[in-house]
Amino acid sequence: QGLAVSQKLVRNHPAVPDYERILSTCLINMGETHRDRGEFAAAKQHYEQALGIRQRFAETHPGLTDIDVDFAKRLRYLGELHIVWDNSTDAVAYFERARLVYEKVLDTHPNEPESQSGLGRTWDGTGQALAKLKQPDDALSAYQRAIELQRACLERTPQYQQYRDWLGEHLIHLAQHLRDQKRPSEAVAAVLELQKLFPED
Repeated sequence: QGLAVSQKLVRNHPAVPDYERILSTCLINMGETHRDRGEFAAAKQHYEQALGIRQRFAETHPGLTDIDVDFAKRLRYLGELHIVWDNSTDAVAYFERARLVYEKVLDTHPNEPESQSGLGRTWDGTGQALAKLKQPDDALSAYQRAIELQRACLERTPQYQQYRDWLGEHLIHLAQHLRDQKRPSEAVAAVLELQKLFPED
């Protein structure tokens, strides 16, 4: 119902940009609902529609950090969906687009934590996709970059548990990758670092 109302508002008032933002938010929420249900084709359809709206809005309203960050986040989500679909080539392309947007934001707001953390998660997704594409060295570099960025976020705001959780996720992926590459001592080092991150677990 919310989607239908938003679409009608956009049709009837095309010159009001806030209605487009509301529509894109409805599409994103529907995409996330489908993603959580494992309905990835439907999720992609709604994300792509929202992405088109957010991209137009970002182009016509340059410099709005929240719009750029949200745009990058949706690109990253699409990359993650393509990993689930085992379409790693397209996943890398989406992650690359997300990375460029995040880096644009960080060029003007170098300590913006959401962008830095999001960029770390984008590199982590890139690492997963590159590993599936049999590019182990590039995947390793991507995981290391993800860890570097997420650790910087955690050091700056140690009270934010989510950064710790994401850093832990990156370390797990790194350890798994090193194990798969028959590099056991380095994999163990990553696991030990993970244990230091969560000493009470």
